[in-house]
Amino acid sequence: MNLLYCIDENYNVQCYTSIKSQVSNTKSPLRIYIIHEDPDTFSKEFVESFSENKIEILEVIKFQESLLKNFSFLNKKFNNSHMSIATYFRIFIEKHLPNDLGEIVYVDPDVICIKNFENEYYKIFKLMKQDNYVISARTSGYASGNEETFQRLGLKNRKYFNAGVMFIDLELWRKKNIGKNLQSLLYKDNYTLFDQDALNTYFDGEYLELYEHMNYFMDQEEQYEKAVIKYIEESAKLLHYVGASKPWHNDSADSKYSSYYQNYYSELGLSKKHIIKKPIYKQNNIFVKFRNKILSLLKKKS
Repeated sequence: MNLLYCIDENYNVQCYTSIKSQVSNTKSPLRIYIIHEDPDTFSKEFVESFSENKIEILEVIKFQESLLKNFSFLNKKFNNSHMSIATYFRIFIEKHLPNDLGEIVYVDPDVICIKNFENEYYKIFKLMKQDNYVISARTSGYASGNEETFQRLGLKNRKYFNAGVMFIDLELWRKKNIGKNLQSLLYKDNYTLFDQDALNTYFDGEYLELYEHMNYFMDQEEQYEKAVIKYIEESAKLLHYVGASKPWHNDSADSKYSSYYQNYYSELGLSKKHIIKKPIYKQNNIFVKFRNKILSLLKKKS
């Protein structure tokens, strides 16, 4: 299986933890590619020390900053966000990944693997090939109740996907010049969710629907019912910590929901728990409104 992370130094530990969860739940060799702002800060030797010999390829690739034509325009948008400029790296994957690589799964560093998903990996890519889809992603919101957002982005289809887990057909991505087309969309003032808005603007509903258990949204600020926790324990395979509150923040590191992350972190041998002070974000009202609507819809569905 081919996996991709896009990070900067601030997410090295989270990436180690996510990789640890991957190697703990796979049988087949993994090929892991990391597009990094500063590769010298990332320790391949450390990853290899806990990889259980399950990583066939581990490449840490320096991001080509010259590809960002207006770095200051993009970077200023992160002043009040838990995200960083590294979120844009996935737009430029064809410039950094091997040309003979035909498929890959992009994974945010706040995604934890809690069960083996090798069967889904091959099944999803087979379905994508059959129906000529470039990506597979999980829908996180619909137009109903979010008309302002869909009008703002000019979306004609009635759904919006989360880009934290994306199955990507790299052959089609290159053939259709997706990277070049996406780059032309980056520098707009009407985005509140950064490159995820750009991705949705481009694909506009044209993606293979990803199974819920392959990108299960875990929000630290929610109170989940027992039935939901039961579903996670029995069915979820990739657990995604969405939102600004993360399992390593000091105000949520001890919550029961953080245990999925903290358990794998503790196996790294660095310390018992990964805890840092939660930054204070002044999120804009549009972002908060859209996020709350999505979470409300998801809660109703569950």
